[in-house]
Amino acid sequence: MVAVGRKHRSASTSGFTIAELVLVLVVFTGLVLVAVVSLRGIRSDRAATDCDTELRALKAASSQYEAQFGVAAPDLDALTKVGLHDVDSIDGWTYNPGAKGEDPTFEPARAECR
Repeated sequence: MVAVGRKHRSASTSGFTIAELVLVLVVFTGLVLVAVVSLRGIRSDRAATDCDTELRALKAASSQYEAQFGVAAPDLDALTKVGLHDVDSIDGWTYNPGAKGEDPTFEPARAECR
């Protein structure tokens, strides 16, 4: 006897089940999450590298000023005036010439440079 009103799904019917679609969605979400976390790490590494580079450049300019003039630079403007430092290129650090006979100190001006 054949049931009236019931449709049978044949083995040749194609399509995805809900479980398969959910599985694909979960895998895709996981891949996106891994990519986002990786990009954040790359950005923070780059910021730290930029800070290190700025600090090295500032220390080199300070040392060069002291070698040229025999005294520590009184401030960043002095380094800029003699062409040893570009104000726009180093914004992550502040410069403190220190007391007489002491080495200058450099303090981070941005959170990334701490």
